[in-house]
This record gives sequence, C-alpha cells and structure tokens, in this order.
Amino acid sequence: MATICRHGDIGWPCHGVRSLPGVEAAAAVSPLPLSGGHSSGGITIEGRQSPTQQAFNAGFRNISPDFFKTFRVPLIKGRLIAESDTANTPPVVVVNEALANNYFANEDPLGKRITFGDNRLREIVGVVGDVKHSALDEEAV
Repeated sequence: MATICRHGDIGWPCHGVRSLPGVEAAAAVSPLPLSGGHSSGGITIEGRQSPTQQAFNAGFRNISPDFFKTFRVPLIKGRLIAESDTANTPPVVVVNEALANNYFANEDPLGKRITFGDNRLREIVGVVGDVKHSALDEEAV
C-alpha cells in the first residue's frame, strides 16, 4: 500500500510522555499501525493524469513529528516532518517507498506536489521505508 504521512492539525500529547523516566521516544499516529484501522483514498499528482482515468490511491496517516523515530522507520531520502511544519506553514508530506516507486519510478518525488483529502497541494519533502500496516506476518508496504 502506498502511504502518505502528514503532521496532524491537532495538538499531540507526546511532550509530557517524553519526559517520563525510561521513555526513549513518543509519538502519536492515527490510524495506529496493526490496529485494523485504515484510512485511504484518491490522490492527485500535480501535472499528471492517472493512466487508468481513476484517481491514484494511497493510505493516509496523521502523525506527530517523532513518529518515524519512535517506530524506527528509516528516512530514505529528503527530510522528516518537523515540529516547525504547522498549519501556518506550507503543507508538506512524507511518502513511503511503495508510493515513491509506484508513482515516481523514474523520477525524484522530492519537491513534487500532491493533493488528497481537503485538496490542498502538499509538497513531498521525504521518502521513508515501508511499514507493516495490518499484521506482523505481512509484507511491509
């Protein structure tokens, strides 16, 4: 499954958790991987038509900035979502390798812009490794 991750537009309660003894990292994500929850839909890629006349498709997750560190998802290219990426800054997304390989096989996805959900153009700023979404015994996508 191609996946897009964006910083949520709501406050995340992770700061207090990070300060607890023994906590190495804390993050918020919705829907939670391996929970059975799933959010997906059509996306558009600026300047590109779908070859099938149907929208490109991807899964979505709203995340807090430390999600990738907490879940040990490797950064492949570009940068991760940061605390400075807020509702008051240009919207950005991080995509996984599956999406990058499926929709940008022969080009660099960084700097490309996509829309989904509220149809705001969001710039791809990073590519991360694939994760297991539904079960530990499935292939990471």
